[in-house]
Amino acid sequence: LKPVKPLATKPAVNVKKPDSVKQLASAPSNTAIKPVPAKIAPVIVKGRYDLYENAAKASWSNGSDQSLPFPGSPNDKRGFVRNLNEGVLHTGNKAVKILQTHPQWKNRGTITGTFPLMKLDGAYAFKTVIGFLKGASVSDGARFGVYVKADGRTRRIGGKSVKPNKYEQLSL
Repeated sequence: LKPVKPLATKPAVNVKKPDSVKQLASAPSNTAIKPVPAKIAPVIVKGRYDLYENAAKASWSNGSDQSLPFPGSPNDKRGFVRNLNEGVLHTGNKAVKILQTHPQWKNRGTITGTFPLMKLDGAYAFKTVIGFLKGASVSDGARFGVYVKADGRTRRIGGKSVKPNKYEQLSL
């Protein structure tokens, strides 16, 4: 091994905290501190990952790119998501461990849940039942999609469309 010659470094810049908002607005743009993206360690999934149990770890948003809280309120016009221990589907079937999602209250509204980066250990399977809760009949239906992000690309690996008067099972 050879000794390495140290690289020349730029002198440190002293950044003074502004005394007022006006002074901050007039600050030169080169004093801005840019965040460095953090390297996020993936969740190692061995066996099973329950989206219902881990819904609070997801980031939720609507089609207007507004961040949504978890759990959300059913009267939030931006859309909402929350866990229900049990409920009844519009078809009359009882259900447990319901991840209730509602898009933004507008035509063609959407809601998206992005779960943490995961590393799947071995083979995987995705199973769910998609349906409307009892009383949710003022809709022409909904589309449900499952997307995977790998190697910098996002691709749809499956999905289903569902109407209020029935439910669908999805297995991938």
